[in-house]
Amino acid sequence: MPPQPLLEKPEPEAHLVQFYEADEHVLTQNVGRYLLEGLKLDEGLLVIAIKEHANAFIRELERCGTDPDAAVRHKRALFLDAEETLDRCMTGDQPDWRRFEHAIGTALLEVRSREDHLGCRAYGELVALL
Repeated sequence: MPPQPLLEKPEPEAHLVQFYEADEHVLTQNVGRYLLEGLKLDEGLLVIAIKEHANAFIRELERCGTDPDAAVRHKRALFLDAEETLDRCMTGDQPDWRRFEHAIGTALLEVRSREDHLGCRAYGELVALL
């Protein structure tokens, strides 16, 4: 795969958007690469995705020679179900900032709590579910 600096080493606090419509293979490859590069840099990973996508990302990480289960066990990675996470962020049918801040903030603290983590990479699908 050719070098992709945005996936390998994004700018601090950068945001990336991936449009994929029907070609989820491109999404899986790009998110997998983004997560893989984070693991290589000892960054924590937070993935909030629908189950099908999370499973595809895990398979992609495995295909690239990493052990995502070990990353989860060692608190280097956290995979959350997007639908369940969104439910925790809502009051009725409206997003609630305090609930969002609590749910996402708690998850970020979990993957950033290790002293050896140099940063954190996050991937989320909450907006797509709204």
